[in-house]
Amino acid sequence: MLKLLPPKAFAADLIIIEHAVKNLESYLILLMARISGKKVAIWGHGHTVTTTVSAFTRSLQRSMARLSDWYFAYTTNSAERAVRIGADPGRITVLNNSKSTASLETIVTGVNENRTSYTCLYVGALDESKKIPFLLRSCEEVFSREHNFRLKVIGDGPDARQLDGPISRGWCEYLGSGPIEDFAENLYDVVLILMPGRVGLVAVDSLALGLPIVTTESKAHAPEFEYLDESNSVVTENDESSFANGVVGLLHDRPRLQQLSGGCRSRAPSYTIEAMAERFAFGIAEIIGVSQLASTAAVDVRDSESTYGAKREGGPTHAGNCST
Repeated sequence: MLKLLPPKAFAADLIIIEHAVKNLESYLILLMARISGKKVAIWGHGHTVTTTVSAFTRSLQRSMARLSDWYFAYTTNSAERAVRIGADPGRITVLNNSKSTASLETIVTGVNENRTSYTCLYVGALDESKKIPFLLRSCEEVFSREHNFRLKVIGDGPDARQLDGPISRGWCEYLGSGPIEDFAENLYDVVLILMPGRVGLVAVDSLALGLPIVTTESKAHAPEFEYLDESNSVVTENDESSFANGVVGLLHDRPRLQQLSGGCRSRAPSYTIEAMAERFAFGIAEIIGVSQLASTAAVDVRDSESTYGAKREGGPTHAGNCST
C-alpha cells in the first residue's frame, strides 16, 4: 500500500516509520533520506514475531533496519531481534510498549479484595489468534472440577457465537465489547485473566490490575508477552488439560495467587505510558542531537536496566524502558 505524504513531512528533522514491509512509502522515505541527509527512525518488533514470514519479507525487514538512522524497539527482545537483522546496537531505544494504566490501578478486583472467588476474565478479540475454542473447552474442564468457577468475557469477533453454549450452561457471562476500563464495575470478583492464545498489551492490563495471567507456551505471542515471568503469571504447556490444570491449581492455592498478584503490582510501574513517552522523547533527542532535551526528557532513563546499548556493550546509554 502506498500512502501519499504531505510535503511538510519531508521538512521535518526526523521521520519515524513503522517497520512494516507493506507500507511502500517507507522505501521512498528511506531513499530520499539517503539523498537529502534527513534522519529516519523505525518503530517495530525487530522483525515479525506473531506469524511466519517469507525469506523475501525478512530480507526487506533487514534492509529497512540497516538503512534507518535509529530503531525504536517495542521491548528488549525486539531490540535484540533488530540487532540480529542489522540494526546498530548503539542506535536503539527500547520503549517497552504500553498504554494508559492510571485508571486500571484504581479498579477493585477479587484479588486485591482477597475474596474467595473463582471468577476469571477473558479480554480481547474473539478470533483464531486467541484460541477461543481451546479456552472454552479448557474452561468446561475447570467447571467440571470446580463448580463455583465462572468466566467473564470482554471482546468481539468471528468466534463470539461459540460463547452461546457456555453461557447457556451458566458458567460464562458475556459483558460486551470495549476497553477493559469500561467494565471496571464488573471486575470486583475477578481473580485471574485467562489468555491461552496470543498475549499482547493485555500483559500491561494484568500488571496494572494485579490480576495474574494464565497462558500457554507459544511462538505467536506479541512482544509485550516478555513483561510476564514466573513471578506474575503462569505459562502452561500448549494443551487444554495442562491449561485447565494451571487454572484449577491457582484457584485452589490462594497464597500462590496472592503472591503472583503482588508480582504484577510490583512490576507495573515499569510499564506505564508515561515511562514510555519519556523514553521516546529521550530517543528523539538523541537522534536529532538536542542535548538539552536529551538531558531533561527522561531523568532516570539513562540509568535504566533496559537501556539497550549500555546493557549490551557497556557503552553510553541510548535507550530506556518502553514499547508499542
